[in-house]
Amino acid sequence: MNLDQIKNHILSSIPILQKMGVHFDKVTPDVCILKVELAPNKNHKDTAFGGSLYSVCAASAYGILFWHQLSEKILDKDIVIADGRIKYLKGVSTDFTAEAVMPASELHKIQKLRSFSKSPRILIKTQIFDSSRQLCAEFEGEFAFVSK
Repeated sequence: MNLDQIKNHILSSIPILQKMGVHFDKVTPDVCILKVELAPNKNHKDTAFGGSLYSVCAASAYGILFWHQLSEKILDKDIVIADGRIKYLKGVSTDFTAEAVMPASELHKIQKLRSFSKSPRILIKTQIFDSSRQLCAEFEGEFAFVSK
């Protein structure tokens, strides 16, 4: 799978990510790593705005699912977030990284997607790290593939 193809699709589909200073570092079937600039995401405390952290977590999870959408040719479906939860553990005062991981136990749901009458929810976890690799936030999102 071509990283540029995935990056270009996601950045054109979700244009706010460009304004947020999001850069794609890695996208594989089970991992998506985004590097994010602090400056366009600062709040009044000079730390990353909570909404920006949530958005980047969801976007990194979407990167994994889009990889699967292309590789499995699931082009008749859209990827949507069904539920998402985030825990803010520490203020983020530097550029940061969002690292999404799809547990291996979720992969079978994608592989059998066409056999379900309704898309199962697919769990993806994302962690936010500051520039010194301190864990700052944890996100769990449930996503689904829905008919267009």
